[in-house]
Amino acid sequence: MSDELFPFFSVPPREAEPPLVVRAGPAEPSPDAAILAVSWASSAQTDVVVVTSQGNFLMKPDHPRLAGAVIEAFVPPPVPLTPLSPRQLRRALLGAGINAAAVEAQIAGIADPLVREGLMIDWEYSLQFEREHPFIESVGSLLGLSSEAIDDLWRTALAL
Repeated sequence: MSDELFPFFSVPPREAEPPLVVRAGPAEPSPDAAILAVSWASSAQTDVVVVTSQGNFLMKPDHPRLAGAVIEAFVPPPVPLTPLSPRQLRRALLGAGINAAAVEAQIAGIADPLVREGLMIDWEYSLQFEREHPFIESVGSLLGLSSEAIDDLWRTALAL
């Protein structure tokens, strides 16, 4: 976009990215460092993460310091619960046996008119739903869903 075509729209200049700084340090813990935990760094099982009293180190599993160490299973990081579109949320709820009318009935049953109206505005007009937004826990609670059940529903909705 140019300023001539869209004089009302301007984009501030982008600042330069800071350079990547890598701290120099030892490649492995000193011989007197206590090994606190050892786990696979990935499902490929080519490297291990060694947690020591001096920090974390990436090492090969056949390193002499690890002789006899029990290597814990690799646990992949959880999939982030990214925002959902209204369609995704409503379809996942419907798949769980909860239709839009049931959600609206629960919200309509709230005694405080300001809270009730605020939740209805969020339900009807949100362009996306974020898992950590208080609306999700509030409505989930009204529907009798635990936090874990909401997470499961969210993961289902992400696939829709």
